[in-house]
Amino acid sequence: MACSKLTYEPLVFTKRPHTLNGYVVFGLAAEDGECPESESKVQFAARAGPSEHARAFLRSDKISLTDTDFCPKEVLKFSPIPTSKYCKRSNFENFTSIAQYDMDLKFNNMPAWFELWSTRLDHLVSALSSNKVDSLHMSQQINITMHTPHDHFWLTVEVNGVHWRIYHIPFLYKLDSKFDTSHELAFDSGLKRSCSVINGMINSFDDYLINLGEIVTQPDCLTLLVADCSPVPQMAVFLTPSSDAGSLASNYGLRVHIGQNYFDFHSRAGNSSQVDESPVLIYLNQAQTPHDVRQSPYQWPIDDSDYIFRVELNEQNLLIIECTKLSATFQFDMYNILNFEIFGVYKHQMCGLCSKPLNRMQNYTLCELDTRPTTTTPIPIPIPIPMTTTTVENVSEIVVA
Repeated sequence: MACSKLTYEPLVFTKRPHTLNGYVVFGLAAEDGECPESESKVQFAARAGPSEHARAFLRSDKISLTDTDFCPKEVLKFSPIPTSKYCKRSNFENFTSIAQYDMDLKFNNMPAWFELWSTRLDHLVSALSSNKVDSLHMSQQINITMHTPHDHFWLTVEVNGVHWRIYHIPFLYKLDSKFDTSHELAFDSGLKRSCSVINGMINSFDDYLINLGEIVTQPDCLTLLVADCSPVPQMAVFLTPSSDAGSLASNYGLRVHIGQNYFDFHSRAGNSSQVDESPVLIYLNQAQTPHDVRQSPYQWPIDDSDYIFRVELNEQNLLIIECTKLSATFQFDMYNILNFEIFGVYKHQMCGLCSKPLNRMQNYTLCELDTRPTTTTPIPIPIPIPMTTTTVENVSEIVVA
């Protein structure tokens, strides 16, 4: 009889590699059907992740991956990483590539045939060592490490302390911790598209660059980033400036409409490189009911597994907004870096700064006449419809009918 136990933990960038732990036990089953306790047992622990180079870079004093402000090192927290002509995949693939593989095996109470073959393997590996080795004790444990340096075409292999370096491997393919194979193919083929905002620079679905610093804003105005402009709209996302800034080039907040609901996220001071454990509040609908997503995610409907949207905080301290109606996902560092993903089939029905054609005469800025919250209306509140829009001096005003 053989029985086993496996435990898998997914990668969290710079915090935890892909990890697989477990054991396999061989022997006669006990009378009650339980796993044998005193028979042959193999324990294993496998790990795969980026090198320590990425962790050291994030902790360093450097602020950018390039010589511009539009590829800050904080983009490394996103999955996938938002890109533009100022922040290409080649700028960060050395940090995100899976470069370190480790496997630890331990053997207990193994049969005689295993002792024979492990001893022969021990002699073979010892003979390939550049130093004299009496025994590698491979009948007790085997520790294997493979490492591909971020800036060299070679592979370093270590087995129980014996090192080898294999040179000249220019075709060595490296997996990426931010793009699995299917995800990478989806973006490279155009099946998925993304619109990003990095330090005030928008990179649209069509890789068109827009500088938010050139858009005039007011504290009570919203700027449309992206919306579903189909006959049956599902969502809209607005950027809201901070109260002390006259431009969206610095930190900004969000207003997100999804279906019959909306919520506000107010802008915050600072940047995502700072460690911040303070509450992360969203304010729901017209009643502006606060909810701390650091304590628990928010979704609608609240107790339904088939939810319309969900808002949560992930392990990288990113605000994640998921809209299931459009299979769209937002990632927001809560300061000034944002990435919006959508399937290409929906791109034609999107409008706003993320989509062409852009209308420079109407700069997608909407100013509300009355933003005072009311407390008499229960949640959820439908988006006020109908509404009329008037344009005065390049600024639009929403008038609720």
